[in-house]
This record gives sequence, C-alpha cells and structure tokens, in this order.
Amino acid sequence: MKQSTSFIFECPACDDLIDVERELVGIEAKCPHCRQKIFVPKPCPFCGSPILATAKKCPDCGEYLDPRLAARSGGHGAKSLALYIVLGLFFGGFGIHNFYAGRYVVAVIQLGLFLLLLLVFPLGVIISAWAFAELFLVRTDGFGQPLI
Repeated sequence: MKQSTSFIFECPACDDLIDVERELVGIEAKCPHCRQKIFVPKPCPFCGSPILATAKKCPDCGEYLDPRLAARSGGHGAKSLALYIVLGLFFGGFGIHNFYAGRYVVAVIQLGLFLLLLLVFPLGVIISAWAFAELFLVRTDGFGQPLI
C-alpha cells in the first residue's frame, strides 16, 4: 500500500484543517489560515493521530513511540481488563493478575504473603480475598494505563 504524500492536522491556533506535505512534518511553519507560527506534527505510526515530533507516547492510542519506554513497559500497549479478572479469579492469591498488569511490587508482596501464610498457617484465603477485592477496585496497570 502506497503511503500518502500529505498529512492533515488541525491548527492549534485557529482549529482549521491544514494539509501539508510529509516533508514538512516536524518543522515550524505558518498556518495558511491564521498566519500563526505552528509546529507541524507527525502522524502516530500506530493510529495516525497528529503528535509532536518529540513525543514519547501517543496521547490518543497510548502506544509508546520511544523504544526504551516500550521495553520498560514490557513492550505492550493497553492490557485487557477481562484477562486481568480471569487471572485474578484463578490465580489471585499468587498475584499473577498483578504481574500481568505490571504492578510488580504489589504482585511480589501478594505472592510472598500467600506462600508464607499458606506454609505457616492455612490462611492463604486472606490473600485470595485481597486479590478478589482488587478485581473490582483496580482499573489501571502499573504504568497508569487503563485496563480495557
């Protein structure tokens, strides 16, 4: 599929649509409508929304544009709330659902307490109840992204 030679975005000063050649992406220019100086954004490689050339993450689709940040987040975009709930229901005491969501500190604490209470006392049920409560309370992953 041939990539378009132009890019359409909204002027931040006058809200008019501007059609520019892709060679102008990332430079400062004047809006042809209001004549204000603007910075021509680039399209997000994932969703096509206009973003600053220096953007590290797309504000619309949430994908990381900086490979270092993507690697730090596990290289994944949004996490599934349904999968989070299923993992919590079946493996909640072990904190697997929190490992999935990138909430590593909570996950390690949950796993440690579950194993300790299960070995020392048969009270691992307490940690399972904690994990079950999280299924209704947690709506973001460890990086602040909403679970969808």
